[in-house]
Amino acid sequence: MPTIVDRPVQLLPEQVAALAWRQLRPGVQARVLAASSQSGAQTRVLSLAAGARLDPIDQRLWQELYVLDGRVSIAGRAHRAGSYLCWRPGDAVPIEAGPDGATVLQLEDVATRMRKPAVSLTAEEVEAMAWQPMEGRSAGFYEKVLAEGPCGSKTHLVKIEPLAGGAPNQRHAELHNHGEEMLALDGCYFAGEERERHAAGTYTNNPPGTHHGPFEFSEPYLCLEVKNYA
Repeated sequence: MPTIVDRPVQLLPEQVAALAWRQLRPGVQARVLAASSQSGAQTRVLSLAAGARLDPIDQRLWQELYVLDGRVSIAGRAHRAGSYLCWRPGDAVPIEAGPDGATVLQLEDVATRMRKPAVSLTAEEVEAMAWQPMEGRSAGFYEKVLAEGPCGSKTHLVKIEPLAGGAPNQRHAELHNHGEEMLALDGCYFAGEERERHAAGTYTNNPPGTHHGPFEFSEPYLCLEVKNYA
């Protein structure tokens, strides 16, 4: 993710859908969700037509991929929706879409402290991971850690459930010194004092020092969350 973007980004599903597509290669289009005008770091949604191939564009960047729809082949290994990969600078390899095409979330960053390990997880391997209670969170917060660096940078799936008896779960307002990026995958939550509803497909990027929250979860919620230190 762009650790330091130009400004906080909040895109509701309809706003993401309204973003223009830009052709990168034959059969490959991209929607940019967030970017740094200085470093070249960016987060974007890639749409790959059947059989389309995307070669690495900038090998200086860390790169993370999460398959949202369809299937891709990477280094001879099939990855369907729910798969995750993390490449260190210089390690990225081509992505080739399957016969039905694919939609992929691609996160590129230049953070020198990130130091996440190289990871290649199929959807089946992610699904087999056990949900673990999130350290420092109240009951009902669970995670599957996909990649984690020694300084705290982390990519994980986060699941939040209502409290016993169906009462909404809560998360207080926060301010932290790392970049934080989220894509809602299922369910919804309410954000801020205005309780704006954020449904599946909502994208958020909070640069370091961004005040955000509070949050309320009145139904089960699932997101991909990325935390990176500059």
